[in-house]
Amino acid sequence: MSELDEQTIRLVVLVIFGATTLLLLVACLLFLVRGLRFREGMRTITGTGTYCGHCGQRLPSDPDRAVAVADKGYFVYKCRACGNETLLPTQPVG
Repeated sequence: MSELDEQTIRLVVLVIFGATTLLLLVACLLFLVRGLRFREGMRTITGTGTYCGHCGQRLPSDPDRAVAVADKGYFVYKCRACGNETLLPTQPVG
């Protein structure tokens, strides 16, 4: 049996460490790109990607109706998962 010298062991450890680091970096970049692309497509009319205040599921992009109370306006979003409504404030224009 042949013995492995110290330089060969260091080289093997370095290659394994480098390959693992590269794989982790690629996976992180893929998740980042996928997350940014998903977030862009799921915006509500107020310009934010929001979740239901009751069950935590993502809200549809279009509001069910609008409600005005005194000088403030709200969009009402109906959750597809639980059926409850979530109020989101409207953004002033100008």
